[in-house]
Amino acid sequence: MEQPLQVINLDIQGMTCAGCANSVEKALGNVNGVGSAEVNFALNRASVHFNPEFANSSQLLSAVENAGFNARRLKENDDFAELSEQSEEEYLKLRGRMKFALGFSVPLVLLAMAPMLGFSLPVLLSPETKPLNYGIIQLLLVLPVLWAGRDFYTKGFFAFSRWSPNMDTLIAIGTSAAVGFSVWNLTGISQNIEGLYFETAGVIISLILLGKSLESKSRIRASEAINSLLKLRPKEAVLIHDGKESSIPIDLVHSGDILRIRPGSIIPVDGVIAEGSSYVDESMLTGEAVPVKKTIGAEVTGGTSNTNGVMDIRVIRVGAQTVLSSIIRMVENAQLAKAPVSRMADKVAGVFVPIVLIIAAVSGILWWVSGAETNDILRYTIAVLVIACPCALGLATPIAILV
Repeated sequence: MEQPLQVINLDIQGMTCAGCANSVEKALGNVNGVGSAEVNFALNRASVHFNPEFANSSQLLSAVENAGFNARRLKENDDFAELSEQSEEEYLKLRGRMKFALGFSVPLVLLAMAPMLGFSLPVLLSPETKPLNYGIIQLLLVLPVLWAGRDFYTKGFFAFSRWSPNMDTLIAIGTSAAVGFSVWNLTGISQNIEGLYFETAGVIISLILLGKSLESKSRIRASEAINSLLKLRPKEAVLIHDGKESSIPIDLVHSGDILRIRPGSIIPVDGVIAEGSSYVDESMLTGEAVPVKKTIGAEVTGGTSNTNGVMDIRVIRVGAQTVLSSIIRMVENAQLAKAPVSRMADKVAGVFVPIVLIIAAVSGILWWVSGAETNDILRYTIAVLVIACPCALGLATPIAILV
């Protein structure tokens, strides 16, 4: 008899766009025994349904790692506070890099646009009198911006080497081509100062870093719902044994134990009142702010608050069986599930980058066949890559669905 499919949730690190999520889904789907795999790019989560007769967690983790990403298994009692701290650290890192990049991009754009806007520059920087200095200063200003966006190049070219290009690949190739073309033109700058595109690369990287930082902030907001529920679960409980009280970790509480609940404390697990009575605030369950009176024999729910009386409860459900754990699990599943429009966006993003690269190559070949000059061929080819860099559909849709 065929075994029923099991579900495993994975934390995926290293994804930078919806194309990456599509690559992870393909890698997991290719494992023998996997029924379905859903990857949520906005939450860095994957939910995999698999047959334990043919697949196991180690094979799934290996498949993700072979695709160029890092993965770890999420357990029922995983520390979401730690995951939230990791998201906060990632946001602070991206925000710092974004500010650093903007600090150099703004003067770079002002310098590059000044002649077009009719502003005069100092003699040593003027493109008319010192064109070489004008170009070298732009090059020196764009280098720190490229360093701030170094992850785009390492991840982008790595993905390209594995024949799974993503948005980072597009950014890396587009900005590298723009900078390379500008450096190449720098040797003949006295004849043509319009062949410099340093500011284009700088602005693209700065804006993408801005988008990444906003996206990271949205991920933190996405986990706030679960974190707020987890705060309702105390870490310790007061156990009554042979008439004596002792404080024990919540993980050591078992069904049938007698726990004492004092006024103002949160009920740690689901139970039935064995002694005493009190008014219990059940607003986290019902939304009703008025406390409900509970007497002997009444059932109380973990996560609700005892307001005024002392009562002893007999534990009936612990761990994953409690109502609070069920609510947390439902919230997680709701966030992991994809809306139909998000599925469509992932499919488009999965083929978007390869199509753009093909169009850019075809554009260059056609201009070469038509007899265009080398500068024009490179300019038109680079224009296709640069214009497509933001990849707005793959970036914006998951966040829009999440928010």
